[in-house]
Amino acid sequence: MQRTIAISVAALVGGGTIATQAGEPPADPLSPKSVILEEPPARDGWAAELGLTFWTVNLDGLVGAGGFVAPVDVSFGDILDSLDFAIMGTADIRKRDSRFGFLFEGSYLKLGPDIADVPLPFFSIDHIQIEQVMASAAVYYRLAEWDRGYLDAFAGARYMYLSTDLEFSANSSAIASRSRSISSAVTDELTSRAAAAVARARPIVISELQSAARRRIVAGVIDGSIDPGKINPATIALARAIAAEQAAAVGSAARKKASKAVARLERKLARELEKKITDAIPDSAGGSADWVDPFVGMRVRHFITDRVYLAALADVGGFGAGSELTWNAGGGVGVEVGENFALEFFYRYMSVDYDDDILFDVDMSGLFLGAKIKL
Repeated sequence: MQRTIAISVAALVGGGTIATQAGEPPADPLSPKSVILEEPPARDGWAAELGLTFWTVNLDGLVGAGGFVAPVDVSFGDILDSLDFAIMGTADIRKRDSRFGFLFEGSYLKLGPDIADVPLPFFSIDHIQIEQVMASAAVYYRLAEWDRGYLDAFAGARYMYLSTDLEFSANSSAIASRSRSISSAVTDELTSRAAAAVARARPIVISELQSAARRRIVAGVIDGSIDPGKINPATIALARAIAAEQAAAVGSAARKKASKAVARLERKLARELEKKITDAIPDSAGGSADWVDPFVGMRVRHFITDRVYLAALADVGGFGAGSELTWNAGGGVGVEVGENFALEFFYRYMSVDYDDDILFDVDMSGLFLGAKIKL
C-alpha cells in the first residue's frame, strides 16, 4: 500500500466536500479539513554515480625503451616526490528500470625525471620518466540484486598509452674493470693454446736438432775433420744433450717474446673493449606505445549497515590483443556520508605485461581512495 501523509488546514471557504482516505467519513465542512498528499512515485530515467579517485600506487617491475631495460621499484613516497600531475575519475550510469548499465574509468599520470637512480653493470639510469593514460569503458549486467546489495558481470575495453624516457651515464670504472677481465680471459686462453702448441712441437724441435748434429758428424767424418775412432756413445749423448739445450733455449726465447706480445695484445684489447662499450651507451633512450585490451570481470557490493558497505571488483584482459596479459583486482569498504555522497577506501592491484614498441611489465598496487556523488 502506498504511504500517505495527512496534514490539517483551516477551511477557507464553506461548503463542499474534501476527499479523505478511503473508508473515512466526509469531513465537516466547517471544521479543519484533512488533505491527503501522496508521496511522489519513485524516480525513473537514468541514475549515475560520478567519482574522483586517488591511488596511492607503488610500481614494481621492468620498463624499457630503445633496447634498454631498467628495473623499477618505486614506493608511493618516491612517486609523490616526483609526481608532475595525476587525475583519476569514474562513472557508473544505469537506467533505473534496467539491469544493464555502463562503467567508465579514466586516469592520467606523469612521473617526473627523478623517479629513480638505477645502477647497472656498465652504466646507471639516472632518470626515468613515465607518462601513462588509461581509459576504460564497459557494459555491465546485474546478475543478482537483493535488499542490501547486488552482483554485476561486465565486459569492455581498456585503452592504454605509455611513454617512457630513460637517461643514462656510463660507469667508467666498471667498464674498465670488465674490459680488463674480458681481455685477460681472452689472452689467457691464447697463451694456454700457444703453450700446448709449443709442448707438442718441442719433441719435433729436439729431433730436428739431433738430426742436424748427426749430419754434422757424418759430414766431419767425410771431410776428415772428425776422427771416426773418437766417436763413441759419450760423444753421441753429448750431441743429444746439446740439442736439447738448444731446443730449451729456443723455447725460452720464444716464450719471452710471446709473453711480451700477449701483454701488448691484452692491453690493446682491453682499451678497444672499453671504448666499444662506452660508445654503445647512449645519453638517453625513449619510446611510446598505445594499445587496447579487451577485458571481462565481475563486481559485488553489499551493505553491512544502512550506511556502510563492502565492495570488490576483479577483471582480466589483454589475451595478446594488446598486452600479453593484464589483470586488476580490488576490494574494500564504502561509507555513505549523505543521501547522495559516499567515500570509498579500497586496496587495488593491477598488473600489465606489455612488450612491443616499449617494455612495460609492471605491477601497480596501493590504497585506492574515492569520493562519489549520486545523481
